[in-house]
Amino acid sequence: MKKYIISVFTALAIFFASPAQNLISKIPSTASLVIKYSGDNFAKNMPLQKADTYGFIKDNLFKLLHIDTLTSLQNIGINFDRDIFQYVIAEDTSVSFVTLVHMKNAQQFLQLVKAASGTNNEKKKKNGFEYLA
Repeated sequence: MKKYIISVFTALAIFFASPAQNLISKIPSTASLVIKYSGDNFAKNMPLQKADTYGFIKDNLFKLLHIDTLTSLQNIGINFDRDIFQYVIAEDTSVSFVTLVHMKNAQQFLQLVKAASGTNNEKKKKNGFEYLA
């Protein structure tokens, strides 16, 4: 029994001490709902090249995000091969729905935001995060 408990604690320690970027550690403990989209499953079951060919994605998703239909999902700067997290926080009178994604190319993502919003946002680093100002 002792060996089992020690092995479980060792496995947990290794899991939490992993040096890779771990987005789940960025989720606040006050989040009332957390959703994880597995990048492995997404990449295996529907490659981005295939997703680009579906008309409903171009017509609905891109329209919702104000992205022109000539843009490909492969060229928006988001790494869809890694896990994506969403969480909900309700504080006072506001409810926040936050999405955490891994960036593949920050410049492509900034170009996407600039084209969608029509503004020139700059990156600022603070506490290990990059923010759009």
